[in-house]
Amino acid sequence: MENTTAPQMSGDMAEALVLKIFADNNFELTDELKKEYVPELSAQLEQRIGLHLITKIPEDRLDEYAALIDKDDATADDWSTFWQSAVPNFEGEMKTIVDDFSTSVKDVMAM
Repeated sequence: MENTTAPQMSGDMAEALVLKIFADNNFELTDELKKEYVPELSAQLEQRIGLHLITKIPEDRLDEYAALIDKDDATADDWSTFWQSAVPNFEGEMKTIVDDFSTSVKDVMAM
């Protein structure tokens, strides 16, 4: 079982969000710094999303979540479909997570 608590997001999506946070805040990073920061921040964002969304799964959908975790070939589309149907106000929850993460990144980059 390779899935983790945040198997629902492709690395590409997390990286795109991190790069958008950099662009939105006018953080200009060299390619070298991007190679250093983007993978780490992407992993942190994925973890935050997973940990937050898990708490929003209704009890009657937990078995479906567990089955998806155990599914070795679960795709990003499988996860996306699950999250959007299982989590009330999924888009709003995602916006909150990404906004909070963006604030954390801004605070760290301002140091």
